Amino acid sequence: MGFCLVAQSVDSRTLNGVSVWTKPFKFSLSLSVYLGTLMLFTRYLPKGYLATQRGRLLVAIPVVMIVFEMA
Repeated sequence: MGFCLVAQSVDSRTLNGVSVWTKPFKFSLSLSVYLGTLMLFTRYLPKGYLATQRGRLLVAIPVVMIVFEMA
């Protein structure tokens, strides 16, 4: 998000009157909210669950998909 804010202040390009950096900023903001929510709800998992194979998979899938989307 920080990169998009800096780029928006340096780059004045627009598309239909909206900065070209607005959409990437909103996308990264939504991913941050999503990951923050997941992080908050992990406290409700049983103790030691994230150390199991299923727990690691629960963490790995969203991380891999977010990296794929951002790339």
